Amino acid sequence: AAATVPPPTVTADGVAIRLEANLERAEDVPALLEAGAEGIGLFRSEFLLAERSPERLTEERQFEIYRDLLISVAPRRVTVRTFDLDERQLSRWSGRDRRDQRPGRRGLRLGLAHPDVLRTQLRALLRAAPLGQLRVMFPFVTSVEEMRMATAVVRDVADELGRPGAVPVGAMVEVPSAALAADLLARESAFFTVGTNDLIQYTLAVDRTDERVSDLYEPLHPAVVRLLRLVRRAATRTRIDVSVCGEMASDPAMIGLLIGLGFREFSMTPSAIPMARRLIQDVHVS
Repeated sequence: AAATVPPPTVTADGVAIRLEANLERAEDVPALLEAGAEGIGLFRSEFLLAERSPERLTEERQFEIYRDLLISVAPRRVTVRTFDLDERQLSRWSGRDRRDQRPGRRGLRLGLAHPDVLRTQLRALLRAAPLGQLRVMFPFVTSVEEMRMATAVVRDVADELGRPGAVPVGAMVEVPSAALAADLLARESAFFTVGTNDLIQYTLAVDRTDERVSDLYEPLHPAVVRLLRLVRRAATRTRIDVSVCGEMASDPAMIGLLIGLGFREFSMTPSAIPMARRLIQDVHVS
């Protein structure tokens, strides 16, 4: 039932672990409820653009989608990631001049470069926030300055709507610069979500989709493990929540390691949750 949040999964020695779901489409909510997810740890909002033209994805339409999503899983927590697009995807979606494209603009960088798109999405999100337990997360954060600029936009939109302090705002840690500055970034963030897929790719300079080097994609590389530990420690010291999403979170061989590194919240494909739950119940933390 949507009305009752399932209890956390508990390790063999009694440590509570929170399991949430990654979601791309609101239609997948039944799968999330069936799997017993404690919330939505990552709603990939850019998938809304794959299904609609920009003219149809107005502020009002976005508000309705977020409202329905929050209501359908209430009282569970919902973390919506703002559009994670690159310049090529944005120009295809919005009909913007392709000559304006530069490599390296993606996620939050791109949102800050196109504040009209970002503000429209934030207005819709903040309007929907009172109807559930919403958190807003910025993708591909690369610096403390970016996070400050983004949270200033949120404050501005919230003031416009007369809803100051309406939602917790967090950072997705998925590039080495964010992980290495996690102690500074944590002071500007209400929570962290570690996107392990990109973090591994950018740390090891390995494109997972390039079969010539994909065998070098190594989640257990010492550099990756050290970055994960840095992020977790920064979050703990600053007393903010930190969760792990990405394939590592649902990999049976990795979840024990991540719990050993101190992570207590994970977000994964709904279908991976039952297996993760069984594994966690056999894990001894101490």
